[in-house]
Amino acid sequence: QAAESRIIFTCFPSSGVVPPGGQQLIAFRFQPQMATTYRARARCRLNRMDSAVLDVALMGQSFNPRLLLADEGSIFFKPSHVGSTATRNYMIENPSRIALTFDWQIAQRHGGVVAIEPEMGILRGNERLQVKVTFRPNQEKKYMIKVPCNCTVVGMDDEPTAKYRTSLTVVGEGVLGGLTMEPAVLDFSTVRIGASESRQVMLFNSASCAVPFTLGYTLAPNAEADDSGSLLEFSTKEGVLPARTHIAVNVRFSPVQRMPYRLVAYC
Repeated sequence: QAAESRIIFTCFPSSGVVPPGGQQLIAFRFQPQMATTYRARARCRLNRMDSAVLDVALMGQSFNPRLLLADEGSIFFKPSHVGSTATRNYMIENPSRIALTFDWQIAQRHGGVVAIEPEMGILRGNERLQVKVTFRPNQEKKYMIKVPCNCTVVGMDDEPTAKYRTSLTVVGEGVLGGLTMEPAVLDFSTVRIGASESRQVMLFNSASCAVPFTLGYTLAPNAEADDSGSLLEFSTKEGVLPARTHIAVNVRFSPVQRMPYRLVAYC
């Protein structure tokens, strides 16, 4: 072996005696100095005779731990309504042939804004994994959050050269949007008890983000009617209205008493 190969590849025992009809187990150790492919030959001389030599080809590959993140380590979210939740899938990859662990380190101040699932795990060699990134803005502002990820070669937690650190940048914006309903007043006229009457209302979202909504109603102030919980029914009671769009909602009124009703629908 060359001098460099003797450092990279070693064997034990390096010499000895094999009894007639016996055998000897030789252990080879591979200790690379950098990430590359190493090749060498081990020569075993029998009975100190140059004419009796056995050659053993040695090859080893070494890799540094590394985690590849899609889109140059960034993920972008469309403007999201404050308090709403947006989710996207994101690809990570282990480009080496050695297994490594990954552990996302989300700062406490960002814990309610960004989440990644799974938060930790193991990637085998050349394995890819799709993680789920959740963005939930809690303020009306633009966000650019760096989420570090610690990687370590499996079984080498105490080896400094077996560690790798990268980060994912989460970019998004929290916006406030309000929905409006038209017309502002629905007149159902006179409806027979036990029957029902329907009217249509338009729900508009003029914001630059999708807005979740829930429709409900309550009795108007000073109203004396009994509310059975089914005076008003909405064809679409809840959902998410995309940015700058509108939907039509049918509202059905079913009176249970002979009296004037004043109800307030809210969103």
